[in-house]
Amino acid sequence: MREIKFRFWDKSIGKFVNHPLIMYNGNLLHQDDMGQLTQDLDKIFVTQQYTGIKDRNGKEIYEGDIVKCEPAWFYQFEHSGEIYFSEERSGFFYKNDEKNINWNINNTFECEVIGNIHEKGVS
Repeated sequence: MREIKFRFWDKSIGKFVNHPLIMYNGNLLHQDDMGQLTQDLDKIFVTQQYTGIKDRNGKEIYEGDIVKCEPAWFYQFEHSGEIYFSEERSGFFYKNDEKNINWNINNTFECEVIGNIHEKGVS
């Protein structure tokens, strides 16, 4: 069974944060520093879910991560791309538009997290 967890990019300060979140009547609420509750998480945070997979160095892979993949038996070149969730295909995928690659993240075992879409190139 996959571990369910999230990370949050705070749009106002430009970094990942751990803010208290509260589940109430099936809704996820955010509690700010003043104790106020809000449901408008999308206005405050970019929420990214853990894929349940770690890269070759043991680092957790989340939506929005940029991974660098080395050649393996199913592709012959090194490249990098972004991890995303596809609702249509019900899973996490890797995409590299430049090389027209789009496959299930379970095939990223030869990959390494090198950054994320918010902090491009920062590991």
